Amino acid sequence: SIDFKVSDYLKVGATGGVRLFNENSRYSTVETALNSSFFVMKGFGLSLNNGGTSYQRETKGTAWFAALQLYWNRSGFSNFLNGGVEMNREKVIDGGTTQQFVGGEYKNTKIFASDRFSFTKDKYVHNFELSGEYNEINGIWYDQKYTNSSGQSYWETKLKSIIYTQDMWSAKFDYRFDVLYSNSTPSWTVGAGVNFIDSKIKNYPDRYKQSFQNISANAFISKHFNIMKSILSFTANGD
Repeated sequence: SIDFKVSDYLKVGATGGVRLFNENSRYSTVETALNSSFFVMKGFGLSLNNGGTSYQRETKGTAWFAALQLYWNRSGFSNFLNGGVEMNREKVIDGGTTQQFVGGEYKNTKIFASDRFSFTKDKYVHNFELSGEYNEINGIWYDQKYTNSSGQSYWETKLKSIIYTQDMWSAKFDYRFDVLYSNSTPSWTVGAGVNFIDSKIKNYPDRYKQSFQNISANAFISKHFNIMKSILSFTANGD
């Protein structure tokens, strides 16, 4: 992450990063003279029968994110604006190095933004935060056929298609009020928030649909005590 001080009251910044994921699992039979039954998975719980003395699955994933920030602070008022995008992709391969079967692929694109505004007057601090997020999720299936050619057996990809989609919106508003001690640490804290989610799911090729909306609210109150260099807090909350 980097940030630039534009003036005594204004800063701009940028953050970014990459995450890598790799998981490999292998199952082998103790008695190698016998074949055991196992399944190669097709998307959401559908399976294809197979057999052998071992089974291997590898999952690889890559994610990256980037965001920009804007912060200003003047005369007891401050505001922090943050927004960005994140992309995540995972792919599953069954069969190890031989007879590879593509178990599926997952993609998620996320766009997010938040704004936190606060102002302080004497020993009272008010914080308001509004945030929103959009997720586009795709589940991809590879239609494959077990093929024998020139003495070799392998899974041949016939078709690649999206079998699952989800569009999800979420928004959240939070308010927090602090009463400070003379050393600027909180004495009392009161807060409340509201969260909204809207989701639409489609499963192909049958085009089964599922949609839902959810609204939730929460509130809390805390009392803080300064004990030497430590703070002891008691909180009551409810949803």
